[in-house]
Amino acid sequence: VDDIELIKGHSGCKLKLIKAKNRFLISKSTNNIEYIDRLERQSVKQKKYKEIFPRNQDIIIPEVVNKKKTNISFSFRMKYYPATDSLTFLENSNLNNIDLFLKNILQIIDININNSSYKKINNKVLLNKVNSVQKSISSKDINQLFFGHFERTIDYLEKLEDSILIPVGVCHGDFTLSNILIQNRKLVLIDFLDSFLETPLQDIVKIRQDTSHFWSLSLLEKNIDKTKLKIILTYMDEYIEKYYHKKDFMKFYDIFQVINLLRIIPYVQDK
Repeated sequence: VDDIELIKGHSGCKLKLIKAKNRFLISKSTNNIEYIDRLERQSVKQKKYKEIFPRNQDIIIPEVVNKKKTNISFSFRMKYYPATDSLTFLENSNLNNIDLFLKNILQIIDININNSSYKKINNKVLLNKVNSVQKSISSKDINQLFFGHFERTIDYLEKLEDSILIPVGVCHGDFTLSNILIQNRKLVLIDFLDSFLETPLQDIVKIRQDTSHFWSLSLLEKNIDKTKLKIILTYMDEYIEKYYHKKDFMKFYDIFQVINLLRIIPYVQDK
């Protein structure tokens, strides 16, 4: 079987389905020098994350089987799981399967919280993140369009308490529906990402990027019942919000979500 090149993500990484020693693997690689370290950290994080879910029957973390690094490239291979994307699964699911999917989502976040500890984070960390996000937006048109949002966010952070108390330790980093696949009702987690703060709050932010703001749904190009999916995602979002609303760190959810949405501005195609 010849190697099959798969789609590229926003990062520009190449994905290939390959056959090696009578098993199928996914190869992820980059020749972008600026992205090499980031992809390497992703492979390390995926490997460490698997150690948190060693015997979990509902959560699959693809095993990283090898890595290769040069001065101009980095690649790693992981075990391949034939699976369905989350939105297709949800569109064709009954309420019981939707609830099971939701239960597993909450289970992942809860395990991350249990593997974290509460720490005081200096407010300057958030301010620095907002400033770096604004500087990273190269398009002047987009910068001007969202200038007011950045200014209001900075103004809010400057008035916020000097430090915030949140759980820090473990998170997926990019916990959107696009990075959750389904195999026999089990969740397969992919595309781990370093976060500016390794906090489970970030995972709540990222999953609600989809359930509240319909991010992954807006990127989907194939024919799908978007009205039905918005109803399902809203149902999930209300449940997630209610499930976590008593957690003290959730009072910082809004500001983390604003920072997150500002960060993904460069990827917005439908202006």
